[in-house]
Amino acid sequence: MKNNLSRALLVISDLLAIVISISVSYVIESLLLGGHGNYVQYVDKLLIYLIIVAVLFYEGIYTKRYDFWHESRQIIKSLAFSFLLVMSYLALTKNVEQFSNVVIVLAFIFMAFFIPLFKNILKKTLFTLGLWQRKAKIYG
Repeated sequence: MKNNLSRALLVISDLLAIVISISVSYVIESLLLGGHGNYVQYVDKLLIYLIIVAVLFYEGIYTKRYDFWHESRQIIKSLAFSFLLVMSYLALTKNVEQFSNVVIVLAFIFMAFFIPLFKNILKKTLFTLGLWQRKAKIYG
């Protein structure tokens, strides 16, 4: 039960980091370049969230325990592959013109910062609450 709750909270944390990354990149792009498209079209693309979380899950981010730096490397590698998948999806569905490349690139850059940060804060909180602890046996 603790593992499933912890994994669900980690996924929700990642989804929140993705939404915040897209929002911040949209605001930066609209302030610097005058905006491109509607904000809702960026946040509403559910498939983008699913691609990123699926690749993170495939890399074992939710099932294995890594230290911060190793997990950050895994997340960045997953985000690079997710970026290629998202851009391929947009190109194949001919939706590239609807989205600003600046927003998409900035969003993935911010995700590389926010996802490990949120995950680290959440893990420390879960550890304090006793949900991220494991029992260990010491043989000697």
